[in-house]
Amino acid sequence: MKTKTIPLTISSSLLAILLVISYAFNPGIEEKIKDGKVIYKKNCAVCHMKNGKGVPHTFPPLVKSDYLTNNSKEKLIKLLLNGQKGKIVVNGKKYNNVMLPLKNLSDYEIAAVLTYINNNFGNSGPEYFSEEIKNQR
Repeated sequence: MKTKTIPLTISSSLLAILLVISYAFNPGIEEKIKDGKVIYKKNCAVCHMKNGKGVPHTFPPLVKSDYLTNNSKEKLIKLLLNGQKGKIVVNGKKYNNVMLPLKNLSDYEIAAVLTYINNNFGNSGPEYFSEEIKNQR
């Protein structure tokens, strides 16, 4: 009877360890959003404002942004990595300014801030993953 119990105990312990390790390297969406909020405040809020409403005629809003919903994950990742220069239309209004690239942020930080933005300010978007950012660099 003990020989049958030992493999199950070891398997359960091993599974628990693997889950803890997995979480350490790939936090859940709640943790990513929490981290993304901190990154947003440090890197994005100066232009897009803390409330995500932007600055009229200067910096576009992120609040209920059709730009976020109408563009692919790849395009939004490249936007953060390469910046933005030239005309864009957000929520029916034209903007023509410069957004500096955020290449100094890690893959995880970019994934976290994009996940945060896409799940706040009245937006409902996808979760981003470090591997997706890495593939676009």
